[in-house]
Amino acid sequence: MNATRALLLAVIGATALAAGIWAGSRSRSTPPAAAPTNAVVLPSPREVADFVLADQDGAPFTRENLKGRWSLLFAGFTHCPDVCPTTLGVMKAVGQRLPADAAALQMIFLSVDPERDTPETLKRYVGYFSPTLLGITGESVQLDRLTASLGLAYMKVPGTSATDYSVDHSAALALINPEAQVTAYFQPPHLAETLAADLARLIGTAPACAGLEVRDAWIREAPPGAGMTAGYAQLLNRGSATLRIDGATSGFFGDASLHRTTLVNGSYAMEPVPVLEIPAGASVLLAPNGLHLMLMQPSRPLRAGERVPVSFSCGQNRTGIDFTVRADIP
Repeated sequence: MNATRALLLAVIGATALAAGIWAGSRSRSTPPAAAPTNAVVLPSPREVADFVLADQDGAPFTRENLKGRWSLLFAGFTHCPDVCPTTLGVMKAVGQRLPADAAALQMIFLSVDPERDTPETLKRYVGYFSPTLLGITGESVQLDRLTASLGLAYMKVPGTSATDYSVDHSAALALINPEAQVTAYFQPPHLAETLAADLARLIGTAPACAGLEVRDAWIREAPPGAGMTAGYAQLLNRGSATLRIDGATSGFFGDASLHRTTLVNGSYAMEPVPVLEIPAGASVLLAPNGLHLMLMQPSRPLRAGERVPVSFSCGQNRTGIDFTVRADIP
């Protein structure tokens, strides 16, 4: 390590340690014993800056994609031999341990190596760990803007050639609330059981809608200037009692509600559905020109391929589902 890099890492490390979040990805020191909690909760949430990146499918990913649900973010790179695959394995295990409502937590792997980590590379990499893990990356200026607001650090370490290099990066996980604000950090060592318990405590979970299973959830891409669109899916009741869905919410829309389109005397009409009842073992289809999820006042235009979180409520219970934006009509 040359003197310049040592000085830069010392400054970055000292600054981040003051915030309780820095752990070098290349550190070889013996990790401390696991504590009952590894969470460092901020006294006041920190706003995430505006940024424009892309996910592993090439769809835009911005600050708006952090709204409406909790997110757990880890910054690293796919050529990382140890820390990154270990941490992503822990994140997968955490998702399997969370209660049903907290399982809607958005897990994000932020690549800070855009030169090598293309969307295609990211898709293969995160898919190896979990189909629900989301990979994002983009131009360095956008990465710098995002990581700075997250309180995370990274630095390229030159190697023997232009493509043979490494990246030093923070090892902490950042917890982002549904208002796109950083609320807590989790320091290594990352243990799935401890991390899952911390997340369940900090997020505040509610039981899921008993028996609700949602398949093929998608949202129609709205034409430019349109103030509303619709969502469709198959809703199944795997429970032993009638399921009553009495509402829906999404951080991407000002209003979400169930509606039914009917054809009366040659004219189409829409009527609200305050409560949707699904008998035990039965299913209901949300489909074009019928029962659907009406979504109004989008916070921004949505493009095909994006994923939008929607939460169905059943009394005090709720279940979060990702809807995929589609331009085609099946």
